Amino acid sequence: MEDGVGNIIDEMNSRVNMTRYYKIKVGDTLSQLAEDFEISLSTIKQANNIQNASYIKKGQIIKIPYTIYERDNNYYCRTITKN
Repeated sequence: MEDGVGNIIDEMNSRVNMTRYYKIKVGDTLSQLAEDFEISLSTIKQANNIQNASYIKKGQIIKIPYTIYERDNNYYCRTITKN
């Protein structure tokens, strides 16, 4: 991509990996949270070092990784998916 003056811009420099946090509520499942946040179950498990998705408890804080990136002067948020 060029910046209008002929300089090449590395699109990877306009991406920032972030983490949001979610507090587990009664009735939550990692599968449902994965669907709600549009992220893979394996990504949530990996980000939180969870071996068994059944072992979460009310009040537990989990990490939801995502990326903010810029394209054509617009900013977008996208969850990080590692299958």
